[in-house]
Amino acid sequence: MSSLVEKLLELRLLRPSNRDRVAYVEWTSDYLAERAGQLASAVHGLWLRRLVAAAAEGQKLTAAELRALSAGEAWMGPVTAAAGRQLLRSALQEDVDVETFYRIAGPAGFEVLRECALGVAVPVEAAESAVGLLGRIGTPDALEILAGALDREDLAFEVLSVLSRLKTFAAMQLLGRGLVHARLAGAIDDTPEVAAAHASVENAPTAAEERIALVRERLEAGRLVVVLGPGSSLPALPGAEAVAQTLLADMDSAGPGDLPLAAESYAAFFDRRRLIERVRQIYAAPAAPTALHRYLATVEAPMFVSSCYDRLLETAFLEAGRELQVAVRLGPEMWSISDRGETRILPASDLTVASGGRPALFKICGSFESPSDEPDGMVITEEDHWQMVAHALPTELRFRLGREGAIVLGCPTIAWHARLLMSLLFPADTPRRRKNFVVAARVSSLEAQFWGRCYAEILNVPLERMLPGRGAAE
Repeated sequence: MSSLVEKLLELRLLRPSNRDRVAYVEWTSDYLAERAGQLASAVHGLWLRRLVAAAAEGQKLTAAELRALSAGEAWMGPVTAAAGRQLLRSALQEDVDVETFYRIAGPAGFEVLRECALGVAVPVEAAESAVGLLGRIGTPDALEILAGALDREDLAFEVLSVLSRLKTFAAMQLLGRGLVHARLAGAIDDTPEVAAAHASVENAPTAAEERIALVRERLEAGRLVVVLGPGSSLPALPGAEAVAQTLLADMDSAGPGDLPLAAESYAAFFDRRRLIERVRQIYAAPAAPTALHRYLATVEAPMFVSSCYDRLLETAFLEAGRELQVAVRLGPEMWSISDRGETRILPASDLTVASGGRPALFKICGSFESPSDEPDGMVITEEDHWQMVAHALPTELRFRLGREGAIVLGCPTIAWHARLLMSLLFPADTPRRRKNFVVAARVSSLEAQFWGRCYAEILNVPLERMLPGRGAAE
């Protein structure tokens, strides 16, 4: 035993001590355990200081690293001007605790905000974060930068949104100046304060008309993903409420026109395969694309997302002589991708679309013309909706929605299952995302609150106003 103890003491695995003239030894791990918190803090502080040093050398930090620095500011140590600038740049691009890093950056922080808001080579994510922080600062110098940012086409909406929240006379004057530009006028809220600021401007276009024009401009330039809901297929095909009533009539039953609820009842009354065949019959009726579908087949949108079961968009692309890649959900985590006559089936994590200017359509609720004979990919019953949100969407789809922003057409969200699908596409906890737009003639207060969490602006006009030549004053 003595030899063993001596050997362990040499290896520093034991720690000797004397208590009341009695020799003791204890495992070093026990001794260290008493000081584990101090050791962990010291190691964590060392890591944070290395992150600050990396920022000083111009290295961009990730969102996780920025959050760690923000939470452990006391352990960061001194921050040089170079490190402060780069930390703020990284925080603006990742939209992580920008106010904390603005304070850490010190006097150089304001110049970083100017650089990000006005520099054309700066990523638009950082520019939008800078605009938001400038609005919260609200000083005359900050408003001067915001005035310059109004000239940036990709920032106009964000700047006007920030100005409208300030409620100061200087901000209202800037909003009034924005009305002089037809491209910006429609994005300004019609309030008494703004009206007073630009009362001298005559023949100003209506707000709704110019909002649509500005969003249409972004859509046609390929800077928005298009999300289509069942309302986009009207009147070419029956709406979800009409299909629900048909299913209820088959069961000699009555109830609200809620399609997932009616489908759930139908599958329980008969079986799932019969449900799929019945709904397939309803949507198999010949139907020509609507004017909206034909218009969408001409725009340069990089991606379309559809919760519809029909082929109206595919037909519109075919009529226009354009190619369209089609990705269809086959079941949990499995998708098919069809492109130029070739179809591949692969997991959602491996699903990618080809480049080369060919847009892609993601049918997130499945298709009745699926390459699979099994109906598991159809999202139609209540249970289907819950199963769908339990699995992640393809990475490329989620990435594009966050990077590009989207325009949502024909997706009423008064029903819980519609909000469930939209929450899957636009999760509220997305750390960095572009603004979304929802075209809907009428929305309830519940829907307005929901879309606010999805970082979406509601355009209160009918769908047909999205078509060129359809002004809001019609």
